[in-house]
Amino acid sequence: EPIGTKVTQVNAIDKDGTFPNNQVTYYVVDSPRNEGKDFFEINLQTGEVFTKVVFDREKQGAYALEVEARDNFPSARPNSNGQPNSVTKFIRIGIADKNDNPPYFDKALYEAEVDENEDIQHTVLTVTAKDHDESSRIRYEITSGNIGGAFAVKNMTGAIYVAGALDYETRKRYELRLAASDNLKENYTTVVIHVKDVNDNPPVFERPTYRTQITEEDDRNLPKRVLQVTASDGDKDRPQNIVYFLTGQGIDSDNPANSKFDINKTTGEIFVLKPLDRDQPNGRPQWRFTVFAQDEGGEGLVGYADVQVNLKDINDNAPIFPQGVYFGNVTENGTAGMVVMTMTAVDYDDPTEGTNARLIYSIEKNVIEEETGSPIFEIESETGVIKTAVCCLDRERTPDYSIQVVAMDGGGLKGTGTASIRVKDINDMPPMFTKDEWFTEVDETDGTNLPETPILTVTVHDEDETNKFQYKVIENSGYGADKFTMVRNNDGTGSLKIVQPLDYEDQLQSNGFRFRIQVNDKGEDNDNDKYHVAYSWVVVKLRDINDNKPQFERPNIEVSVYENAEVGKSLETFKASDPDQSGKSRVSFAIDRSSDRRRQFLISQEGTVTIQRQLDREETPRHQVKILAIDDGVPPKTATATLTVIVQDINDNAPMFLKEYRPVLPEHVPPRKVVEVLATDDDDRSKSNGPPFTFRMDPNADDIIRASFKVEHDQKGANGDGMAVVSSLRSFDREQQKEYLIPIVIKDSGNPAMSGTSTLTVVIGDVNDNKMQPGSKEIFVYNYMGQAPDTEIGRVYVYDLDDWDLPDKKFYWESQEHPRFKLNEDSGMITMRQGTQGARYYLRFKVYDRKHTQTDIPANVTVTVKEIPHEAVVKSGSVRLSGITDEDFIRVWNYRTQSIVRSKADRFRDKLADLLNTERENVDVFSVQLRKKHPPMTDVRFSAHGSPYYKPVKLNGLVLMHREEIEKDVGINITMVGIDECLYENQNCEGSCTNTLDISNLPYMVNANKTALVGVRVDVIGECTCGARNFTKGESCRNSPCHNGGRCIEGRYGLTCSCPSGYSGPRCQQTARSFRGNGWAWYPALEMCDTSHLSLEFITRKGDGQLLYNGPIVPPEPEELMVSDYISLELERGQPRLLIDFGSGTLELKVKTKKSLDDGE
Repeated sequence: EPIGTKVTQVNAIDKDGTFPNNQVTYYVVDSPRNEGKDFFEINLQTGEVFTKVVFDREKQGAYALEVEARDNFPSARPNSNGQPNSVTKFIRIGIADKNDNPPYFDKALYEAEVDENEDIQHTVLTVTAKDHDESSRIRYEITSGNIGGAFAVKNMTGAIYVAGALDYETRKRYELRLAASDNLKENYTTVVIHVKDVNDNPPVFERPTYRTQITEEDDRNLPKRVLQVTASDGDKDRPQNIVYFLTGQGIDSDNPANSKFDINKTTGEIFVLKPLDRDQPNGRPQWRFTVFAQDEGGEGLVGYADVQVNLKDINDNAPIFPQGVYFGNVTENGTAGMVVMTMTAVDYDDPTEGTNARLIYSIEKNVIEEETGSPIFEIESETGVIKTAVCCLDRERTPDYSIQVVAMDGGGLKGTGTASIRVKDINDMPPMFTKDEWFTEVDETDGTNLPETPILTVTVHDEDETNKFQYKVIENSGYGADKFTMVRNNDGTGSLKIVQPLDYEDQLQSNGFRFRIQVNDKGEDNDNDKYHVAYSWVVVKLRDINDNKPQFERPNIEVSVYENAEVGKSLETFKASDPDQSGKSRVSFAIDRSSDRRRQFLISQEGTVTIQRQLDREETPRHQVKILAIDDGVPPKTATATLTVIVQDINDNAPMFLKEYRPVLPEHVPPRKVVEVLATDDDDRSKSNGPPFTFRMDPNADDIIRASFKVEHDQKGANGDGMAVVSSLRSFDREQQKEYLIPIVIKDSGNPAMSGTSTLTVVIGDVNDNKMQPGSKEIFVYNYMGQAPDTEIGRVYVYDLDDWDLPDKKFYWESQEHPRFKLNEDSGMITMRQGTQGARYYLRFKVYDRKHTQTDIPANVTVTVKEIPHEAVVKSGSVRLSGITDEDFIRVWNYRTQSIVRSKADRFRDKLADLLNTERENVDVFSVQLRKKHPPMTDVRFSAHGSPYYKPVKLNGLVLMHREEIEKDVGINITMVGIDECLYENQNCEGSCTNTLDISNLPYMVNANKTALVGVRVDVIGECTCGARNFTKGESCRNSPCHNGGRCIEGRYGLTCSCPSGYSGPRCQQTARSFRGNGWAWYPALEMCDTSHLSLEFITRKGDGQLLYNGPIVPPEPEELMVSDYISLELERGQPRLLIDFGSGTLELKVKTKKSLDDGE
């Protein structure tokens, strides 16, 4: 910059307030240490700093300038000696760079080398220029010498790299002019790049294909030179050291002794090593192989050319007839000159080489006609076509001829072949049936169903070799001709088929049929040429078959009977006859059990229907029974009739409540009407077996009931049917008793009248009139396979005589919420979170009652979680209890005594452990489910194990055998052992029924104030199928199909069982059992199936004993519906005895065997 340029300005402040004390003057300090004193000056008043010289940054880039500021009055500070106050400061002044220097290179010439095959983008060298100016940015550019764009430079770094293809053979040296520029100034240098030669050109042959010809089979002067190949190398400045070698046809590099050709590796001369065969089947007319040339003495690049050696033919092959014998034919009675066949010989010589393969044919051994002595056949010499030389050959005289043919080539070589000539037949002889009359016997047709198979096959004789027989039945030639037709078979025979129904019961047809058939051998339905037509008779006899159903005299009969009719009473007799066998067939009768599932009727073989089981109009007022009439044919035919049985009513049902009444009477209210009760009756109202009803309280009612309630009969109520009005006689306290059972006797108007007692349950409604007290609760959770989702497990419990006051309460955690459980503050319901492990958890809560303003009443809950495996569930026993709810079964709090007692569930568990002689901890009562609320019915399921789990048949059997003992000790009423939804026939299914165990991951909760049980939800479902024969459901190892500890394996084609020793069944069953006189084996009951098949084998030396029993094992209880069906297989004096009862009485079947079965075999 020029002298006087302003650089900066300094400013000093004097805190003195008056002039001249605060007037500041600026100076450049004159001191040796002040390097900038000669280069800068300062304005005394403003402090502005200016340049005194022109600067060059390349000499010095910065200066330190010391400046001083003084005020204009002597200082009042001590020791100032009358001088003004002052201050000094250094200022650093930098000299900014200015682009005033050009870039420069270190050298005027740079040289480098690069291979001619170097990759694009490869950096050859980097040339860097310099610049004295600090801020200069240098850019590079190739300005000349870059022929063909072979190189380029990176403009920011100076790196020169390969940008195009290089070729030493085209250009060996590049001289580039490189410019470096800083935008204002530039400089230049020279870069010389030498291209290095590499071996990048393979040798090149003079021509791509070499061809030559040699004579086949020439064995002279071997090995013999065939031709010479020459290749040159494009890399001219490299040594021309080329090596030749061969590959392809005739070259065996692995075994050179087998090679047909070889090459001189240095000169390229190719030699044939062996005599070569041109002709088939083993020779070849041409040899093709490849010659390679490799530079650098066989270590470099390779070039190649094709070589084709053609073989010149010599006549060294005689003609041959490949097949030896050739077959031809000619029609008899033909003219001379008819073409018979063509004989063709093969000559493997070259057909283009002279006459080596040109063939001439002649007949060497001909056949002569006896009458004239003339040859019978002739041959065309050029083509080999054989023709007849005479006319009128006769097949019946001479059917075959054989002649010898010669083929000769141009060199005189010969080959021979045989022509076998057959004379073909023409139809010149008449046909003739092999029988004058044909006989067959057939069954009559079954209705309009006609058989597809023929009923008769006829044969024909004809001296002609080939014939086209045409058969037919002659119309109107006899009775029944229209019912049959004739067809031709592939073997020339004829078949008779039925085309119209045949009925033995038709008197005209019963004696059979006789009619004529014909054949002609011309293959046409043409009778004009009688010479070619023949006739025969056919007799068809008819057999009777069972093609008619029996016929009922009355196919529909209706009968009425009172429902109290005695078993054995005759209802009606059916009569039926069968037209077959001239009406002499025997007809038997049966009932179609699909129309009489309960087997309430029986039919005798004479057709009389009787009552087999008691009728009940209220259950089935009308029966439609299908009666079957079955003839004795094979197969038998069946006709159906219908017996309609109308069941007349008798007054055999006592009246009962119209519906289930459970009125609620609030506690602490004065006497009032509680409810109006109506009645109903299952009997027929139109027979006066129902209303009007009369009501009264049972005279035997408890005194407390008689003192608390009254029952009044209102004869006009319910539109004159009568009703009862129940009223209270006092007020009640729910805390003393929650329910009252009022027995009411209801009487109908039938003759004789029926009366029954129904029980009215009056519920005392709760009022929140008691304060709560602290409480505790035990909850037991069975977690099925650990898979339970978020599950409600029971409510928080506090001791409170009131039990309908939940809306007045609020529930809270005592402190922090447990991470595995949630609480509903309104209902007090506790929810266990999914994934909670088996353990014991202690939870603490507090409860608030807003009516009684009670707060923070403590409530403790202990939750025990136990995981129960799948095996325990599928191998569980079960009972159905009546008269008890699920809550009452697990309840530990006695309302009446206000005390804790052992629950029935606990006592039941102890009893099971005692019967099984096992520890209590090995028994789990894991499912308690309410099946019906009113009257209550509860299902209980349990399992037990030693190791492994006991099977259901053992658990249920022990309970069944000790049923009365369990009921007495536990205080329960067992109505079913082994819950079976198929037990009662035709209740859930008509016919087959199979129980299926449905296990849900969703638990079943029973909450009973001081205790709760969260069990496995298990349902028994009766499916209408025969499970023992139903294989549609796929098996899986999850259902534990392998018995007796077998290991289940699922494979690609289903599952298999790996069984322990001694268990050989497909599912590890024990297929044999042995007993020593007092043992027995217990198995699950046979499934209810419409059709069953049971087989067994046994060996015994005892003449009397039970082999198999299926049925009840204990007598039914009084109120239990009796099931008496059973099957028993016994051995009596060594003879088998079967007892069977399906509910209609016991059938005994004895089999007399040839010898006693107790022979130990």
